[in-house]
Amino acid sequence: MVMMAVTPVTPSSTDATHSGDLHLTRGTNIHSLAWAIKAFRILSLTTNSQDVVFRRVERCVGQYLASHPCLAYAHQEVLRPRKKRSSLEFEDPLYNEQWHLSNPVPGQYDINVGGVWESGITGRGVTVCVIDDGLEWRHPDLRKNYSPAGSYDLNSDDPDPSPVKNGERNEHGTRCAGEIAAVANSVCGVGVAFHANISGIRVLGERMTDSMEAAAFVQGLAVNDIYSCSWGPDDDGRTVDGPHHLAREALKHGVTYGRDGYGAIYVVASGNGGRNKDNCNFDGYANSVYTVTIGAVDSHGRMPYYAEECAAMLAVTPSSGTKGRDIVTTDWQEISASGCTKHHSGTSAAAPLAAAVIALALEVQPCLSWRDVQHLIALTSRKIDANNPDWSSNGAGLHHSHQHGFGLMDAAAMVSSAAVWESVPFSTTYSTPLMVEDLAIPAERMQGVTVRCEVDQSTLGSYALATLEFVQVQVSLQHQYRGSLKIVLVCPSGTRSTLAAPREADNSSKGLNEWSLGTVRCWGEAAAGVYQVTVTQTRHQHLSGRLTSWRLVLHGSSLTTHQFQDRRRLVERVQRGEVIHVNRSTLCHPPELRFKPFHPLPDKWLKVLAVTSLFLLMMVAFNTLEYIFCYNDEKERFYRRLRDVAAGRALQHRRNTSGSLVGRLGPPGDSAAYGSVVGGVEGDTIGQCASQSPASYEILPLMSEGAREAALVSPSPSCDADVSSFGADEDDSDEDGLSSHCTSDTVLPKDTDATDFTNDEFFSEVDEERLVSGVSGGGLLLGGKVDKVEVQEEDEEEEVFVRDSIMGGGVMGRRDVVHVDLWAER
Repeated sequence: MVMMAVTPVTPSSTDATHSGDLHLTRGTNIHSLAWAIKAFRILSLTTNSQDVVFRRVERCVGQYLASHPCLAYAHQEVLRPRKKRSSLEFEDPLYNEQWHLSNPVPGQYDINVGGVWESGITGRGVTVCVIDDGLEWRHPDLRKNYSPAGSYDLNSDDPDPSPVKNGERNEHGTRCAGEIAAVANSVCGVGVAFHANISGIRVLGERMTDSMEAAAFVQGLAVNDIYSCSWGPDDDGRTVDGPHHLAREALKHGVTYGRDGYGAIYVVASGNGGRNKDNCNFDGYANSVYTVTIGAVDSHGRMPYYAEECAAMLAVTPSSGTKGRDIVTTDWQEISASGCTKHHSGTSAAAPLAAAVIALALEVQPCLSWRDVQHLIALTSRKIDANNPDWSSNGAGLHHSHQHGFGLMDAAAMVSSAAVWESVPFSTTYSTPLMVEDLAIPAERMQGVTVRCEVDQSTLGSYALATLEFVQVQVSLQHQYRGSLKIVLVCPSGTRSTLAAPREADNSSKGLNEWSLGTVRCWGEAAAGVYQVTVTQTRHQHLSGRLTSWRLVLHGSSLTTHQFQDRRRLVERVQRGEVIHVNRSTLCHPPELRFKPFHPLPDKWLKVLAVTSLFLLMMVAFNTLEYIFCYNDEKERFYRRLRDVAAGRALQHRRNTSGSLVGRLGPPGDSAAYGSVVGGVEGDTIGQCASQSPASYEILPLMSEGAREAALVSPSPSCDADVSSFGADEDDSDEDGLSSHCTSDTVLPKDTDATDFTNDEFFSEVDEERLVSGVSGGGLLLGGKVDKVEVQEEDEEEEVFVRDSIMGGGVMGRRDVVHVDLWAER
């Protein structure tokens, strides 16, 4: 036998136990050894194993075990800490009091969110906006998740939604925000979606206008995914109010264009008017097709005293009602030193929980449409308070209660179902024509009037409407005591919905004017068939009234009833824990198609072309910038010449059409005897530039800035038949038809009075009265014997043209008739 020298492990820690792990040598009798060390054998790890665990080993035998010939080694067991990985533990001091998240009491309810958190679903990437009286975003439980991009203060018109210290209790919005997205830290408690982003829109605290509500519903629409609204009209049991035109259009705009077209989700509280027998169908926010209406239940799943009931309620979440069981959340630090509260209550606390559960579902499936969310709530909510007689099953197999909607929202069921959900087809709506009835409502108690409307399948087919989601009845009526009326809708399947329940406090005689009453109780049923509406008077008094008109509005989709049932069964399978593999087509934008590029040239040539193109582009950019910022003098001269050329050609055209000599030069005989002298300017100096052929019809302009022209008219005995051949003006023709003078344009010298050039040799007379002063530019190019100077202005551009007759002048040493066309603008 081979002996092994071992040193026994004898821990000094108090966690040491009276159990030992012994490794025996082969052939050792386990029972004899156990008797020798006064221990009980409790475990042999494997068959014929040499590793044996003994219990109740005396510590004093440690040295004995170390030298025992039957042992290879001995080890005393120690207690070691191990953490459960099946649940989360939070350091938040009030987490254990957040019963609505995890309720350990048997028979009581919570939103079943623990399993969702363990799956790593905590609302990442989703932004929930609280429309309320402000959001204390600097709160240590909210600051990390705060989204400034989705926030605004509509009351003060600034981007900071913090509550205002005006003597009012403006903690409401901060409390709601904490339920949704309080950070998991060491402050207060945690939110349902504690990694979601939270934003705030401050609009409450003052009276609101329709436009302010509309602005709140679309503020931050590009950022906010869900809007939580724990407010509404008075819950006094007599008010009939809701969003007006602008706010309704804003809600419609939000579900149409929010979340990149999937639709923003508006969660509203059903109201706290239960003590006043109020009904949330008289709340236009709660009975809107565009909102998710959420009621409240207490920890036992029962309807609290303050909660309202109505047919438009979609679901409920936990809230106050049981003694000592309010909602724990963050608080406005102005009224709470700790920044925490244990007393948030009412449906105001219920709606944010629903918004947070929806945020968890959107993390799993971001492209759920606003109607997909409603479908999932209807199919995954749990039936509670099962003995309540208000529960009924509709034609699609869904359970609904006026008090609990489709049931208590279940976070685990909704999130798991969202992962396999296929988006429903687009929404479609059919409205019947307004049916004017003008029927008397019987004055006797429990007597009513019934109207019916049949909607056939062919009509609905043209609207692609097969399955119902939301049904509205727009009713107009007159009655002496509005609160005594009960209005019931019966869908084609026989499902009954109490659209308006009696309200004792509502003694108004105004009746209803096109008020919409909604129901979700017919969800998933076939849309075609006969709809029946009954209006009943429920009070003992003899009260009269009339049903004036009504209209039926059906909201749904092209989803058939069979397809809806397939979806319902799919959700049931998911809730049973089955693993579902589906090929779902959703409203998500498909990934961008990536085409393989076609290369007509090798990559090397493409690179060369790319580099060359880049170089040319840089050269063009450089030259452009150089031209813009440099060469100012050159550009000025260039533009001046362009203007001069354009103006000269225009002047030439006018003279050609008026019969002047311009462009009409032609040889009367010997072409060598005639020529055209063209004057040019460089700077301020005029000089003779060239001699053109008599056959040339192009007269170049004088390049001189600011020059003016004067008219010099001179009779000449030399201007005989040759002048006529040039097409000269014949204002003073003699009997032979010969012109008495020739015309030409002459530019006066720069900064020189025209009278300085009137002498016997060149000019005989100057008309000083018509001479324009300040003549500049150019120089006298040709001279001759003239009679007068004539200054003319044409149009409004103050262009002055010259006509003179100059004979001779000795140009080029010849006695020729020379026409010089010079022009300038003032």
